[in-house]
Amino acid sequence: MTCGWGRLHPLRVAALGLVVAALAAACGNGDGGKAAEPKRPSLTFYRPATVLSSGAPGDVLSKEPIALVPELHGTGWKITYVSTTPAGDRVPVSGVLIQPLTPAPSGGYPVVVWAHGTTGIGDECAPSRYAPFNISGAAPLLDQGDVIAAPDYEGLGIPDEIHPYLVGAAEGHNVLDAARAARVVGGGNVTVTWGWSQGGHAALFARQLQPTYAPELDFRGTAAQAPVTDVGTFLLPGRTNPEVFPFTAEAILAWSEVYHEAELTDLVVVADAEKARLAQQACTGDIIDNTTRPLDEIFRADPQNSPTWKEAVRVNSVGVGDTTAPVLLTHGDADTTVPIAGTLALHDQLCAKRVPTRFIRQTTGDHGTAYYLTLNDVDAWITDRIAGKPPPSDCP
Repeated sequence: MTCGWGRLHPLRVAALGLVVAALAAACGNGDGGKAAEPKRPSLTFYRPATVLSSGAPGDVLSKEPIALVPELHGTGWKITYVSTTPAGDRVPVSGVLIQPLTPAPSGGYPVVVWAHGTTGIGDECAPSRYAPFNISGAAPLLDQGDVIAAPDYEGLGIPDEIHPYLVGAAEGHNVLDAARAARVVGGGNVTVTWGWSQGGHAALFARQLQPTYAPELDFRGTAAQAPVTDVGTFLLPGRTNPEVFPFTAEAILAWSEVYHEAELTDLVVVADAEKARLAQQACTGDIIDNTTRPLDEIFRADPQNSPTWKEAVRVNSVGVGDTTAPVLLTHGDADTTVPIAGTLALHDQLCAKRVPTRFIRQTTGDHGTAYYLTLNDVDAWITDRIAGKPPPSDCP
């Protein structure tokens, strides 16, 4: 870790005392240069420029029609709604609601929240900006009378916001508040979360946070396809693997802005960091094109040696949580984007806590097949959870 001020983002100036404390812990204890005992950094979240002065989580701030692909039989709405940062600030988040064509039942439509995979960290990477809007696998759920809520996540689609990429508390709040926002189109309290890749991370964090953040929801479970669970296992190969580098770059760029303590210059060459900053407005797949040097020359420090990085990885890796809400996991052994090891470990953790868990493991499947080839299973599992059927489990 660099022992010095580096380049402070203006948003960090207000928390100067916190930064001093973090640097002091990293650089020594002031007794003649003798290193202090390593201490776990306390990550403090930045205050966004878009903080709202009113509104409750889930309140819909704006609503306008959005076109849907023909196979989605419903009415689409692009919305902006209120959500909460990990620090407790209220912020606007964009997304899409899809209302079924059938009348709402007496208790309101069941709500399925779709959490999308990584698209990038620029505003134009928000899925709600693309029409006709589509979610593969959502058609059967709509046809059976479920509302689909699809958050963009904080910072995507809202100018002047930073996307807290793979910050679990932010994603989880966005997902749960999207379920609340669905009330504006007749949604009820019965809720299931569903996501792929980064979206699996978001859906699982929503499950983990729901008992304390949104206890009024009748939460029925989470389906996570090829999810990011152990953030370090997912991101660290990006130091040398061009396929993973876009995700690692997005995390470094986002975390350097989201957390007061995290300095981008601790991990990468400054000149290349400035070039990489231009990629903040690029979508995934374009970020690698903004690099001009081999990946092993861009990193000046191993993230694993950074206390701040390790703490960010710890707090943003998925846990079981204080809930027994059932889980469906899908993953492929041949996934070179998100290693299956994290899902295997989570499956064991869930089973150890007696959480009803089904794991569809594809021995030859990759990152894409864990999503597309299991959609029928996912739809059936979600349908059964909404119907109140006993959840299946393959735990010992």
